Amino acid sequence: MFNRLLRTAGFPWAIRALGFVALAAALLSIPALLSGSEWLKHKRKRRSLFDKTAFKDRLFLVFTACSFCTFLGYMVPYFYIPTYAKERLGSSESTALYMLVLAIAASFFGRLVSGVAAHWLGPIVTWAVCAFASAVLSLCWITIEDEKTFIAFSILWGMFFFLLFPLLHPVAVVNQPTSQPKKN
Repeated sequence: MFNRLLRTAGFPWAIRALGFVALAAALLSIPALLSGSEWLKHKRKRRSLFDKTAFKDRLFLVFTACSFCTFLGYMVPYFYIPTYAKERLGSSESTALYMLVLAIAASFFGRLVSGVAAHWLGPIVTWAVCAFASAVLSLCWITIEDEKTFIAFSILWGMFFFLLFPLLHPVAVVNQPTSQPKKN
């Protein structure tokens, strides 16, 4: 959509069109997500937005540093998949962008699998397996010399890398036994 609108309508209208699509999706999904929520019916006690005691918890600090490094390392392929396909493999611009789209589309199936795997193996083990698989795939990237292999890489990388996102919160909760708010 963006690529076609960029050529016909120009950059400003291509961005606006993407914004309108995102707005429509949000307007449809937010009421559905909030309907029937018991959490909204009860009045809650006001609490501070920033908790200074988190910086005294070593487990939280280690988890935050590890998560930061994990995502910092795994965001590189996300940005360089189209560039690699175009510059190194000689793919057309549209094919290079579609390789990224394939990775993102594969993330749908990866996110579905992550919930089931985390239920049976636990969120930390699932997180570690996905991080390891993504790392191995990222290291194997340098050996890819043709489009077919790179398409397979993009799909597998998308499945394993995007598994890390939905697992971030369950891993944080399991990792922080004191994450429940204190009752006064």
